[in-house]
Amino acid sequence: MSSADPRPAAAGVSFRSLLRVSLPLAVTQLAQVGNGVADTVMAGHLGTVSLAAVAAGAALWLPMMIFLIGLLYVLVPVLGHLRGQTQAGAVAETAVVGVTLALVGGGVIGLLLLAAGPVLRMIGVAPDVIPETEAYLRWIVPGMPGAALFIALRYVLESAGMTGRVTLVALVGAVANAVLNAVLMFGALGLEPMGVAGCGLATTLSNWGCAAAVAIMVVSGKDGIAPVQAITAAWARGLGRSVIALAAKGLPIGLGFLSDYLVMTVVAMFIATLGAVPIAGHQIAFNVMTVLMMVPLSLSMGGTILLSQARGAGRPGDVGAVIRFTLMLALGVGAILAILAFGSSALVPRLYSPDPAIHAASEPLIRIVAILLPLNVIVVGTGSLLRGLGNMSAPFVIPAAAHWLVSLPLGYAIGMAGVFGSPLGAPGWWGAFGAGLLIAALVLSLRLFRDARSPSMSPSRPRPTEKNT
Repeated sequence: MSSADPRPAAAGVSFRSLLRVSLPLAVTQLAQVGNGVADTVMAGHLGTVSLAAVAAGAALWLPMMIFLIGLLYVLVPVLGHLRGQTQAGAVAETAVVGVTLALVGGGVIGLLLLAAGPVLRMIGVAPDVIPETEAYLRWIVPGMPGAALFIALRYVLESAGMTGRVTLVALVGAVANAVLNAVLMFGALGLEPMGVAGCGLATTLSNWGCAAAVAIMVVSGKDGIAPVQAITAAWARGLGRSVIALAAKGLPIGLGFLSDYLVMTVVAMFIATLGAVPIAGHQIAFNVMTVLMMVPLSLSMGGTILLSQARGAGRPGDVGAVIRFTLMLALGVGAILAILAFGSSALVPRLYSPDPAIHAASEPLIRIVAILLPLNVIVVGTGSLLRGLGNMSAPFVIPAAAHWLVSLPLGYAIGMAGVFGSPLGAPGWWGAFGAGLLIAALVLSLRLFRDARSPSMSPSRPRPTEKNT
């Protein structure tokens, strides 16, 4: 298997190079979020039942896809490291292994979604919502392998620092998804309205379209991977064993992504028992946090790419520079965003709801989000950089332990049970989340400092006989 030139750009890291890689990642993330927004808004125009059906369907496939995204994210540090070592054959072979893992994972998700009906009935979804949810998922199923394929190929390109190409595809895909939604859900161009089923079909078509576009980019151009040679080499080494090895390496990342999602889901479920206003305020605060973290998260992902390349290329000076630049820039951006969020905490809720009660519930939570933002940036940044150093376990184990063993019990104690006084409700849960973040930030920072200075983390070039995954 071969690639004409898998090497990253010339050695040397600066704030500019980090921004060049990271800013397109932020746009890509926003485009992906835009898909969910378009689906929700358009389903809402079909009616309450249709909106509930799309929400219920997404609640089933989203956690599984989040886990698969994390599982496949291992391609970024692994391929970045191999590119830094100019291991052309290893880059292409590992890409094939990643694509195989993606297709298998997407297929498994699709098969699991076929059993959605009994699951929906078991958890007590309203009977009038279930038929539309099943119709939506029926058309989502064939798109799951396409979504997974796009993710894997996206990471192949991003591991080389070619983030702008992925951004272009993601933006076109987001527009295509919205247009297809309008045509298929409501009927246009001579087509009969499909309702929520059209939303599922639009998602499937845009997923496969994005996957095809990125696949063309991966196999064309001077950095293109020769697919026939790549597949042959992967089979010769043992494709099944290589897929299992890559999945094992990516498992902590997948579990970490899923753990973060589940923690916030559990918190939302407890807050929902307090009434409609508290959960609405919590949801607004959570949405604000997600938006605020978009750029720091992208900077951290860019740091993973550059760090894995520098380490693979044997540039210890650049390894230290990437760590410093990533944390400094992410914290700087995070501080500015935190100040803006704190200062606009009274204004932001009005963008979501005209209800004064919801404004009063969400305003203090947004201020808490602003205060916690630097800690969140440190946790995300140090975790991403540890992955760039090849440490896949610590970024999962440390935050998961902090949140499941500290944030959730403490949140229940002060938010619901009132162990230390009157129950504080949603602010108590968010304060407890901050306690978990503080612990995770401290421990991850110490681990990053140790790993960056460890002799075992020193860049080295493997012998040609070393395995790639």
